[in-house]
Formats: sequence, structure tokens, C-alpha cells
Amino acid sequence: MARLAAKARCNYYPLPDSEARLIRSCLIYPDEQFSALDPCAGEGRTMAIIRETPRAIVYGIEIDAYRAEAASNVLPRVIQGDALSAHARVESFGLIYCNPPFDTEFGESGNRRFEVLFLSHVARWLVPAGVLVYVLPGPQLSGCAQILASHFRDVRVFRLQTPDCA
Repeated sequence: MARLAAKARCNYYPLPDSEARLIRSCLIYPDEQFSALDPCAGEGRTMAIIRETPRAIVYGIEIDAYRAEAASNVLPRVIQGDALSAHARVESFGLIYCNPPFDTEFGESGNRRFEVLFLSHVARWLVPAGVLVYVLPGPQLSGCAQILASHFRDVRVFRLQTPDCA
């Protein structure tokens, strides 16, 4: 029954605001302007909290039309569409926050976890020395380990603290 409920909401699990504030407290922004992306923007609340600087040019992508409309109220540039079909120049963003759907994709490329698909898709969009904030269930970390190890340095893993995240 829980799986059906998750499917009904497109596996949308928004990050609690308290967790977004903890993430924000770990980030130091450059003095110059930079681009930031949330490819799974939801209602845009998390990116709105994380990017608390006027130097960030913020973009969001959200597949659900209702959530994309809500996100456009708090983020300046929101595209309603599928982030896995979106294209951006390589090394376009200084910050990417991604909280992908927690599920398995069933398709032509095989049955792969969305966490791995999103990570491999958006990783190339990050500038050298950029920051990727990636939210995923603990058991899925091992599936993303090869991409993280080969594309990133200074990888840090944090456990979410809010009981809602369990």
C-alpha cells in the first residue's frame, strides 16, 4: 500500500525545511555571481532556503505541473518538464541541489534506480569545484558510489536528522 501511495505522488518526498537550513549552514558562496539548479524542484522551497544569496541565478525543473507552478512562486526560473530529458551545457552550474524520485526506472536502458540516473545526468552540469548536494536513501549510496568516486572529490555524507526523513 505504501508503494502505491508513493507512486500517486510521483515518489515526491520534499526535504523538511529544517534539513534545508542545516544544508544551507554548510555552504559558503563565492563573491561573484553563479548559477544554481534544482532538477527536481518540487514546490521550490528547499532551493529557496539553500540559495539565500542574491548572487545565485537559480533554475528549477519540475515534472509535475502543479508543483512547478508552486515552485515558480518562490524560484525565478522554473521549467515544467522532465529533468532527464533536459539539456544544459557541460559545466553550467556552481551549485546543484537534487532530491530525485526514490524509485526504479523500468525502461529501455534496463531497470535502474532513479538516484543513479539523475546523478549521472546532472553531474556533468557542475562546474569544476562546484557543489552537488544530493539527497538519497542510505541504501542507495552504494549504487551511486562509482559515479561519486570518479567525478567528485571531497565527498561528504551526512545523515538527515528529522524523523520525517526516516
